[in-house]
Amino acid sequence: MYINCPSCHTKYDIPAEAIGPEGRNVRCKSCGHTWHQESLAEVDEDLLDDLRQLAPDYDKQNADGDAVEQGNEMQMPSGIMPPREEAAPDFKTLLKTAKDEGLFNQGKPNKRAVWNGVIAASIVFLICVVTFFMMRVTFVQSFPPLLPIYELSGFAIDEAGEGLAFDRLQATLADEGDEIKVHITGSIINLTKTEKAIPLLQAKIMDAEEKPVGRFVFAPPSEKIAGEDMMEFTGSSTVETNTGQSVTLGFLTGINK
Repeated sequence: MYINCPSCHTKYDIPAEAIGPEGRNVRCKSCGHTWHQESLAEVDEDLLDDLRQLAPDYDKQNADGDAVEQGNEMQMPSGIMPPREEAAPDFKTLLKTAKDEGLFNQGKPNKRAVWNGVIAASIVFLICVVTFFMMRVTFVQSFPPLLPIYELSGFAIDEAGEGLAFDRLQATLADEGDEIKVHITGSIINLTKTEKAIPLLQAKIMDAEEKPVGRFVFAPPSEKIAGEDMMEFTGSSTVETNTGQSVTLGFLTGINK
């Protein structure tokens, strides 16, 4: 038969005849509480078997499950202690656990990682600056408004086109609605006896009042021209303007190829 301590609720399995028909005083071995246990002689043995199957692994103090008699009281063997809810840890315990596990260090930046990021950003910036300088010809050809930026950056070389001159220039403007197709041909002459670098060529589209309304930049056929030599060139582009009347050609100052 099963009995429960009314104080600590420890559960015991003892023979029914140990209690007797009139009941007897028993003492809990777990907490020492003493109470009078009424007789349970009429308990169905089949029900007891079912209960034993539900709790087969309880801890017995005696191998045969018998109670231990001490005077007029019965010392109960160790039984099944029902699970008790553990108290939630207090704030100090949680705080100490968090510190021990290093949770408070997760949000702090790693100095080595910060420096690695700064170095990587500096390298990327340096690569961008070098590319911006080395590819200046292509950039200006593709987007002429970049020219003032290069001029302010101090990338000007010698006076553009010094000792060079244009010859046999011809320009045609074809009106295509909101755009004008410009085509230029001509020759570059080196008036000196030394080899010269040829700057980029810049064509400006002028309106009826000789005010620039558009421009485009193109490269000569070669980067250099020999002394007292002549080089033919052509250049064409489409300019977004419908007021162009004439074209002027010059060497692009501040940028050399």
